[in-house]
Amino acid sequence: MDLSPLREKVHLDNGKSVRLPTALGQIRIDGRETVTVFWIGPCDEPLLGVEALVALGLAVDPRTGTLKPTRPYATRLGGFGRR
Repeated sequence: MDLSPLREKVHLDNGKSVRLPTALGQIRIDGRETVTVFWIGPCDEPLLGVEALVALGLAVDPRTGTLKPTRPYATRLGGFGRR
């Protein structure tokens, strides 16, 4: 059985497309948590994508560069989290 990592084609902001290893992972910011897709590749600094922000109910405030809630947080995915 071949258990090679899944590689997906990802379109980068600079217009290039690359194939990167992909995984599901849990992310927690300011007490909010969700499971989201991670693309694993070389970068100077980790990036947080819009899909993760939407799942967490957060958005970037362009005036301050900080994260602001877009809705009350009450979502909890069963089976994910610490016991």
